[in-house]
Amino acid sequence: MKFIHAADFHLCSGFITTALKSEIANAHREQLWDTFHNIISTCEKENADILLLPGDIFEAAYARVSDIKRIIDALSSIPSTRVFIAPGDADSLIGESYYNIVQLPQNTHIFRQYEEVYIPELNTSVHGFGWEKNRYAELPFSFRPLDKDRINLLCLHCDLTNSSDYLPISEEMLASIGFDYAALGHVHKATQVKNNIFYSGSPEPLNFGEEGRHGYVTGVFEEKKLSLSFMVSNRREFATLQLKITSDMNEELIKSQVRQACGDGMPKHVYRLVFTGIKHPLIDITEIMDDFMDDFYSVDYYDRTVPDYDIKKIYQDNKDNIIGKFIYSLTQDATKDPIAYKALLSGLEALLYRQEGSLKENV
Repeated sequence: MKFIHAADFHLCSGFITTALKSEIANAHREQLWDTFHNIISTCEKENADILLLPGDIFEAAYARVSDIKRIIDALSSIPSTRVFIAPGDADSLIGESYYNIVQLPQNTHIFRQYEEVYIPELNTSVHGFGWEKNRYAELPFSFRPLDKDRINLLCLHCDLTNSSDYLPISEEMLASIGFDYAALGHVHKATQVKNNIFYSGSPEPLNFGEEGRHGYVTGVFEEKKLSLSFMVSNRREFATLQLKITSDMNEELIKSQVRQACGDGMPKHVYRLVFTGIKHPLIDITEIMDDFMDDFYSVDYYDRTVPDYDIKKIYQDNKDNIIGKFIYSLTQDATKDPIAYKALLSGLEALLYRQEGSLKENV
């Protein structure tokens, strides 16, 4: 018996926690759909007997009827695969949930109250529970004893912890039930909790908190012996890169550092670059990034560098004007407090820029 376990697609995501530009958000939203359809197609290509979808397939707050039709059409395209959905917090069964008002294909089963579905031809029972509200501070059901002569699978959206608002279950308690495989949803990072208890993670990353590889789990039972594989599915990555600048680096060296850090991912991934260190006072990170912003699929950057000023020399050259007086007023605090030091540098940069502008006007 072969199964595929995938969760947390978050189709129709609003990307509320990710400050993506609208065109990038729209493109990534379609990428979620592409990955969903690829996994559905894999079920057919690999002759999967069962597809386990433990919750958050879509975000109900943003989904439309047309989106649900896309999901139904996809599931209908694999009639030989038995599909089991255990709704979670994002796609719960609350009120006028789409799960309650649309007709699902014959091969698809929605878990509501905790239940067991037995498939005689596979000698397999699939156990599951569907969320009927957005929060569960405690387990709302009791697990039942398992028939050990069968393969027993669990499909559930939950939080493996002792305290949570997202249906908490202790690892020890779940492991003691004895499922042959527990397919879990909710955690977006692929995680092997125990030998046979897995979070598949989100097939595509949704924000900068979800870096690294993403995918789904395939499993094959041969006489109750289980072999598992993790299949990478994400086409894009979210990556935060720290780039340390030194005062001897010119613009070309900084650009080279950016290109080397991002590599061939520049035209396809979503980057957040954080520049740190000490830069030459005449280096402008904004000007550098403006030169090759078009080379990136998506990039945001933050300049956390400080200019390499010779403050003592500047003070000696300007001790009788406003620049010198400003340095004198903050020097004592700046030697003790990093925030005051940054304020000194920021103010000094503004004053020197104004002075440079005045000189240009008088020339």
